[in-house]
Amino acid sequence: MSISSARVTSDGVTEAARRDDFPQLADDVIYLDNAGSSLHTEQQIRRFSEDIINNLYANPHSSNHASGARCGDVIEQARLDVMRKFNVTSRDHVIFTSGATAACQLVAEVFDGNFVYLQDNHTSVVGMRESMTSRCGRVYCLSVDRVQSADPFCLDDYDVIEISGAGGGNRRHLFAYPAQSNFSGVKYPLEWVGQVQTGSAKFKQKLPGGSDDGGDDEFYVFLDVASYVSTSPFNFAESRADFACLSFYKLFGFPTGLGVLIVSKRAAAKLMTPPGARKYFGGGSVDAYLSNRDFHRPATTLHARYERGTINYYDVIALKHGFESLTRVAGSMLDIQLATFRLTQALYREMTSLRHYNDTRLAVVYAHTGFERAQRQGPIVTFNLRDSRSRFVGCNDVIRLATSHKIELRAGCFCNVGACVAMLGIDADVMEALYQDGHRCGGERDVIDGRPVGAVRASLGYFSTPGDVTRFVAFLRDCFVEKEEKLAREVEEEEVGMVTIKKIVLFPVKSCRGMEVDEWVLRHEGGLEMDRKWMLIDEHGVCMTLKRHRQLSRIQPHVSASTLRLSAPGHGSVALDLSAAGHGQEAPREVKICGDRVRVHPCNDVTVDSWLSRVIECPVQLVQIHEDGGERRSLVNQAQYLAVTEPSLRALRDAIDDATTDDGDVMTNDEQSLAARFRCNLVLTSSRPFAEEQWTHLRIDDVTGFEVTGNCRRCDVICVDPRDGSRRKEMLKILKSLPPPVGTGGAATRNSFGVYLRLSSESDIRLKVGSEVAVVL
Repeated sequence: MSISSARVTSDGVTEAARRDDFPQLADDVIYLDNAGSSLHTEQQIRRFSEDIINNLYANPHSSNHASGARCGDVIEQARLDVMRKFNVTSRDHVIFTSGATAACQLVAEVFDGNFVYLQDNHTSVVGMRESMTSRCGRVYCLSVDRVQSADPFCLDDYDVIEISGAGGGNRRHLFAYPAQSNFSGVKYPLEWVGQVQTGSAKFKQKLPGGSDDGGDDEFYVFLDVASYVSTSPFNFAESRADFACLSFYKLFGFPTGLGVLIVSKRAAAKLMTPPGARKYFGGGSVDAYLSNRDFHRPATTLHARYERGTINYYDVIALKHGFESLTRVAGSMLDIQLATFRLTQALYREMTSLRHYNDTRLAVVYAHTGFERAQRQGPIVTFNLRDSRSRFVGCNDVIRLATSHKIELRAGCFCNVGACVAMLGIDADVMEALYQDGHRCGGERDVIDGRPVGAVRASLGYFSTPGDVTRFVAFLRDCFVEKEEKLAREVEEEEVGMVTIKKIVLFPVKSCRGMEVDEWVLRHEGGLEMDRKWMLIDEHGVCMTLKRHRQLSRIQPHVSASTLRLSAPGHGSVALDLSAAGHGQEAPREVKICGDRVRVHPCNDVTVDSWLSRVIECPVQLVQIHEDGGERRSLVNQAQYLAVTEPSLRALRDAIDDATTDDGDVMTNDEQSLAARFRCNLVLTSSRPFAEEQWTHLRIDDVTGFEVTGNCRRCDVICVDPRDGSRRKEMLKILKSLPPPVGTGGAATRNSFGVYLRLSSESDIRLKVGSEVAVVL
């Protein structure tokens, strides 16, 4: 297929083609995470399904009958197709693995020698050092100092950092680097392969014991092409690499559990067959063995030797349909490279032109290139945003706001901490201290002491269109570019005194409407009595949340000592007898809530489940937390209680008053609906907005009270109006316009609203509306 096809232009697939081929994007979703995973087409999945429905494929090891033999033939044909796609010669080898990570692990387990890797490498490549350190020799990292204007495309400019290892007699080395960085999209020179193998790369002289002539040193090259092949043509023979790894979901989205390790004849002859290199063998990987004697003979072919056990043959069968779909939709890989580069170049230029009213640049882009050539830059733009005062906006805040606009991005270090640390200028000691303190890649702490410790990545694929670029740039302009100077509004210090409880709300069923009460019991072991005791799970057993199922906002629970009554507009009501619910029925099961495993048991009321399924419009089941639920006593996400003050609600209401939606509607919100939108348990008085963020404790008496455990960071669930389930994407943007919280590490914008509370009491207490509590700063 040529670029002149009606389905694809020099700027990517047409909008009409995308509507036909990618129904998963039909809801105006802008998918900008191709580096995380490409997308499959509808026809690709349909044809694969028809294939396995209409043909009998059996275990290829059962080659003595027709269906097993046919499956084996299809697998070998798929292997030949992979070799043809990546120009792997008949002398070289293609080994199917579960993905690029498994390919890395395989090489790490059998290579005998030292390991040298580029700092800019995926976690799976860096992880090879663990196996190689314990079994082989030394491990080195090549790092480039950007501050000193070193050339990242010249190996001679890289410094050698010894990581670990002992001994120095091994003269065999494996050098690993990515053809394309999954962090920045930079394409490192494939010419490095030859330079390393022939000894012209001078970094080897920097290794301990290295010499100018190299002596008897042997260098082999492991090339990670997982990111590269998603949008660029790769020729294994021309690259001269000894090893290359990739995952097929990076190319066309499906299958997700299959990759390959490509091995050159040179590497196979010297490295892949050392005596005793592998102790383990599995089904199909040996030609003969004896169980009562220490004898086995490895399989004759290299791929059979390392494809241990029954291969994932359905995924291999799916490759044919993936390659055909990719070609039909987007043309050749060269077509895809040119189209995605043109889009990415336009995105880069538009982003770097965005400026605030005072000419401060909005975006800081992390790149080794100026996006001039497709041969040096892939379709990835990694960046952070700054406000008009050059303060960084947290990458998680960008993601939350983007999600509310149906834009899919990725934040963090993208499984490439080396590039992240280097390009963001983060001191390694600082990063290690953060990790020791519990920080993780993609965690909530994104700006520390005014400096980012993560970034945002936008990556385009063969399915991307000019409209994606236009809408994303418009999102950045509308939500982050400051058009005029705003008076700095700082949160004033709160005075110590008394505050009054104005409202108590519990949410009996997680993510459904709240139930307002005049007084209620607070359990000393956890939360309001009956708060988040029930929740809905889908047919897969996954917890249903308001973020994904807006229909939950239709359900109004009311709970008493004996009954949970549920009602919804147009559906009447249904009651659950709490004395009988779940008795003598299914055993408890575990579900995940915010990463925690929680034991629940079904309520086992067919009438209630049927009613709920009609309201939610999909099969659901009502469950409640088990009496032995572990440390959890309720199904809350983060904390026992969530509190906000009336002045804070009024400040938000005032910010909303003049706001309009994209369709021109005026957004109206009273304080009562705002409290429901933010799902607060307690509404309190105070002297000024956001005073609660400076509190440390609320005292009910000398021994009982609440500890303020932190601010509640908000996601796009606040965009859902609890009154009708409608979605207003502007809510996060309006929240961002309010004064930033005090003590947020230098972050530029507000991303929190309300505070978490934890009850400090040795016994249950009753709390009443109108009660006064003392503030402690």
